[in-house]
Order: sequence, then structure tokens, then C-alpha cells
Amino acid sequence: MPTKTKAIPASYLALITRFPLKVITSDKEYARTITFAAALDSKAKLDKGQVMYLDALLALLASYNIRR
Repeated sequence: MPTKTKAIPASYLALITRFPLKVITSDKEYARTITFAAALDSKAKLDKGQVMYLDALLALLASYNIRR
């Protein structure tokens, strides 16, 4: 039985192009990621793609915090 795939929102793809999601490996990357996440979070209203991206970014930040 084929599975349905959901379209990835354009805003999510735009953010990945601007600031790719990747494992954070240094305090410098952590600081840059915090700054980017804070700027995105300060927007009045985020669309679905922006929320998906911010959730992934916050998970990466949390993961780095646990490892350091």
C-alpha cells in the first residue's frame, strides 16, 4: 500500500537554505544558532513551516546543551 507524503512548506525549505539544520559541535555554532532561533521566534506569527523549522532548531540546541 503506498504511503502518502505531505508537502514540505516552502517557508521551511527557505529557512533550511538560509540556515541549514545540522548537529551543533561548538560554542560558537551554539551562539549563532541561538541568535538565529531568537530572531525567528520574535516574529509575531509563524506559519507551519517556520514552526516546524524552529522546533527542529530547538531540538538541536537542547541536544548540544545535554552534551556539553
